[in-house]
This record gives sequence, C-alpha cells and structure tokens, in this order.
Amino acid sequence: MKKVLIVSLVTVLGLPIAELAREEISYLMVSRAMKNAAAHIKPDMTKDEVRDLVGQPHSTKYADEAEFWYWSSEPHQGKLWSLLGLAWVKGHQSLSVEFDSRDRVVQTWRGVN
Repeated sequence: MKKVLIVSLVTVLGLPIAELAREEISYLMVSRAMKNAAAHIKPDMTKDEVRDLVGQPHSTKYADEAEFWYWSSEPHQGKLWSLLGLAWVKGHQSLSVEFDSRDRVVQTWRGVN
C-alpha cells in the first residue's frame, strides 16, 4: 500500500512538473531560433526567404506601400504555464520586418519586449 501511494504521489506531482519543463524547453528553443533567424535577415531578401528562415508571421500590418510582419516568442510559453498563471508578459524575443512594394526587406527590428 505504501509503495502504491509513493508511485501515485510521484505520478501526480511528476507529470505536471515534466510538462512545465517540456513547455519551457520548447519556448526557449523557439526564442533562440527566432533570434538566430533574425540575425540572418538582410535587406532586399524576399518574403519567401524570410518565411523560410522564421516561419509564418504571427501578424501582418499594412501602411502606405509597406507591409510589416511580426513575430513574438510570447505565444509559445505553453498552456500549462498560462493555466497556472506562471506566464509572463515582458521579456520575449520579438521580430518585425518591413517589406516594400516589391515584397523585399527594407529593414528589421528585433529585440526583447
């Protein structure tokens, strides 16, 4: 009986902790990949080249003849982190890319929000 109780306790506590660790590792991998990809974006690259480096943008905005693509590591924190109220709002990798009317990179902004 004592052995069953210990195994149950380890399972009940261990699984959520393991999931939190998995979500954190996944978030850190996304953040690092975004930072590394951003370092390789250069002026005059095409949208397809940027998409190949970073993936689909999280949002897109238009102003005059420019198009802006945005990415943030924030949505990748994980559902369990959010459910437990452990997710944070600041300190995420962010990336913005401006394209001209020819769909070529004009400039980029990256950093931590």
